[in-house]
Amino acid sequence: MKNKKLKRIRLILVLLIVIVNAFVTFALPKILGISLGDDLIRFIGGSVGLLIALVIFELADYIIKSDPKSKVKDLVLMTGITFLIIAYDAILGAYYEYGLIRLKMDRGYNASLNLISISLIVTAILFIGISVACARLKQNTVWGYRNSYTLKSENTWNKANKLASVLSFIVAAVLIVMSIVMANLYAYFVFLAMILIEILVCNAYSARVYKEEMQKTRINDL
Repeated sequence: MKNKKLKRIRLILVLLIVIVNAFVTFALPKILGISLGDDLIRFIGGSVGLLIALVIFELADYIIKSDPKSKVKDLVLMTGITFLIIAYDAILGAYYEYGLIRLKMDRGYNASLNLISISLIVTAILFIGISVACARLKQNTVWGYRNSYTLKSENTWNKANKLASVLSFIVAAVLIVMSIVMANLYAYFVFLAMILIEILVCNAYSARVYKEEMQKTRINDL
């Protein structure tokens, strides 16, 4: 019942964001007496991303419910991550519109630089949420750090996801620093490199933990 209420709140929140997006895209420029152009394209871009995210998470919720290992608190936790991602899209979309309006009214405004800084900070907040989730998620087939090793062993799952939690928090901290000292396109390449390293480290670690666990099991069976 609690999860159904959260879903309704999530749906209402998305619809409100779409309505606000329509106001900001179509009405606000006219109120300010400026024209940004491509209103319909910007509106579709801002709204469709949110709606696609909502559909994806509805499907994910269904898959989680079909997983016998999942628990109610896992569903609630994933709903919280859904809210984080919706907020991520909404904040970046709103700041993009704000940047366009500021740039139209003030040619000296560095819209690109500020948008990159904000996107890095918002992404960092999202990764903090992922860090919290990974540390608390039980073994399932949808969310968390999943590979052939973590899905076979609950112990491997717990250890690998705790490592993923720590690494995600480190990524978040680096993103915040980069938003201050390296707010340019190169920051995104650094970000992608960090994600790749995190995946490789977690994969190698989970493989090692699983193999050690299997060796102990064989020894105990002898």
